[in-house]
Order: sequence, then C-alpha cells, then structure tokens
Amino acid sequence: MSRKSSIYKSVNVPSLVDKVVRELREAIIFDQLKPGMHLAENDLSRKLAVSRSPIREALKILEKEGFINIIPRRGAFVAGISLKELTDIYIIRASLERLSGRLGVPNLKKKDLARMENLLQQMSDKTLKGDIKGVFRLNEKFHDVLFVASGNERLIQIAQGLRIQIQRFRMASISVPGRLEEALREHEQIMECCRRKDADAAANLLEEHVLHAGLRLKDSLMVEKGLVNGKNKSGIMYGL
Repeated sequence: MSRKSSIYKSVNVPSLVDKVVRELREAIIFDQLKPGMHLAENDLSRKLAVSRSPIREALKILEKEGFINIIPRRGAFVAGISLKELTDIYIIRASLERLSGRLGVPNLKKKDLARMENLLQQMSDKTLKGDIKGVFRLNEKFHDVLFVASGNERLIQIAQGLRIQIQRFRMASISVPGRLEEALREHEQIMECCRRKDADAAANLLEEHVLHAGLRLKDSLMVEKGLVNGKNKSGIMYGL
C-alpha cells in the first residue's frame, strides 16, 4: 500500500444503500439516534427521501455491524452498548494500536511527523472548544498515520475491519466528561515518543491510551445504568 494511502482504500461510487447505511450509522455514532429508538421504515423513507427497499437493505447491514437489532414483527431498534462487547473490542484494539506503534514509529518520515504535529495542534484547538466531533475525526487521522507507516497490509486490513465496529465506542468514550482533555495529554505523550523514534515507549503508551479510554467508558456506562460489578441495583446482571 502506498504511504500516501489512508487506512481506508478507495471504493466505487457509493450506492443508495451505502449512503443510507452511512447516514444512519453516523447518526447512531454521534448519538442522534439513541439506544432503544425504533427505526420505522416508513419514517426513515420519508426523512431520507428514498424508497423502503434501500432502507430495508441498509438496516440488515447495520444489524450485522452491531448498530441495530431487528426483532421479528416489531422492527428495527438502535442497539445498546454491551459492556462485554466493549471490553472485548477494546482489548483487541489495544493490541492493534500497540503493534502499530512498534511497527510504524521506526518508519515515520519527516512528512509523517509533520502531519501528526498538525493533527495534534488541531486536536488541541478542538479540545479547547469542546468540539467532540472534531476531535473524533482528527483522532482517527492521527492513529491512521501510524498504521499506514507500519507498512503491514494485514494489520491495516484488520484495523480497517474493526474500525466501523469501534467507532461508536470511540465517540462515546471521548464524550465522557473530562476525557477530551485526558486524551489530548495522552496523544501529546505519544507524539513525543514518535519524535524520538522510541517505538517501544510509543507502543506502551498507545496500548495504555486505548485501555484507559475503554475503562473510562465502561465506568461511565456502569454509573449511568446503576451498575456495581456488572449488576444493577436489583442484582440483575447487565450485558457482561
């Protein structure tokens, strides 16, 4: 893969179904469509100005990606965030990020470092403004530099496959109060290791960064749902 490439490869012009999937997926990621919300085909067809056929196909795709649940005779509903799924995905993501640091940092060129510095400055500006969506998009680009620099096609493909599934968790994570500022400090530490070309230190920090983000999100969700050690106040286990 060319060093100019993003972690995402170019694809053909998106179909109508692709466009519907993207629009609904982003609405879920950015919490415009909230967990438990009913996604009625007629309502979506009217709002998105498309027929019900692409809506139906898009919902099937989103169900496979884990964004919605389709219940027979009841319809489609936005899926909640499972604590078990969160834990599993963040363990995998932490391992991938660690590997991206170990393989990518030694290969960073001046233009890569300059891009990361620029992205970090933009993240700092967006953090001061409390622009969560802005930080979310810049954060992905920052990490992409290391994955592409790794030159490992398989690693890039695996990360790309996990990317869609984890976007919702990443958005929810940086939305936790105080997490924007924490994440910025963590990225600054990672950037310092990249400047020194210290691959081992960068790999350690990248892994810690991801695991910390997952832990903060998990703690926030448990408090939100009144859970203690995975149980709600009535003692019923929840999503573990």
